[in-house]
Amino acid sequence: MNTKYLLFSVLVFSCFLITNDVSAETGQFLTLTASPDTIDVGQSSTISWTTNASFCNAPSLFEGSAWGGGSGSYIVIPDSTKTYDMTCYWQGGGGSLTKSVTINVSVPQLFGFSFPTSDTNLIKGSTYTISWINDNAGSYGYTAYLGTGVATNGSNLETIIRTIGAVNSNARNEFSWTVPSDLSPRSDYRIEFRSPGGGGGVSAPFTISRSDNANPAPSPIPTPTLLFLGDSERLQKIAQLQTLLIQLIQQLIVLLQQ
Repeated sequence: MNTKYLLFSVLVFSCFLITNDVSAETGQFLTLTASPDTIDVGQSSTISWTTNASFCNAPSLFEGSAWGGGSGSYIVIPDSTKTYDMTCYWQGGGGSLTKSVTINVSVPQLFGFSFPTSDTNLIKGSTYTISWINDNAGSYGYTAYLGTGVATNGSNLETIIRTIGAVNSNARNEFSWTVPSDLSPRSDYRIEFRSPGGGGGVSAPFTISRSDNANPAPSPIPTPTLLFLGDSERLQKIAQLQTLLIQLIQQLIVLLQQ
């Protein structure tokens, strides 16, 4: 046999073994791939495998007993970058092969409100600038809601009182909002932003009140009519009050002496 041809054949077969994860000694092979291998949070990826093993298992993919070899696929939705392992076995002392594949998950930057904050007191009927921080907002718009409490997922309101409306993302990340006059005063209001891309968040609790003061100012005490009388009339009224006061004191003294 031509030596060059033999060397070329060996090289080609070796490349085939490497490319298909085949054991050169036993002919065992296992391929494991993820498509796509980079996703955004909330998206899915399909993990596929092909093998001539007797049976395999992959506890990082799904629970349960091992299954026979061959080909298959499984859809995953990881919430962070994750590596999946698969181990396949060959009967008759054929050993095993383990392969891994990693899916990279891009998580949006955390959303945060600059205003309102936990010490904010908003006045019904007044207009304020609501602002937030989120570098990954992109071209997404938000739907803003007013409510109370935080759901167990930490990203949504527990109770929605009303919809504020659509809010477009802009370079300054802010919009003007006039506090409705029909809201009841309370100190546990929150604003939530929701985005089609999964972004947004919930503000800290803040207060909505009728005025800047927690307690309404008391009504002014009416000025006695006497202060609006003319000088002569005022003096006459004072004299009459003095006479009445003297009479009351004299009666009190008599009662005490009895």
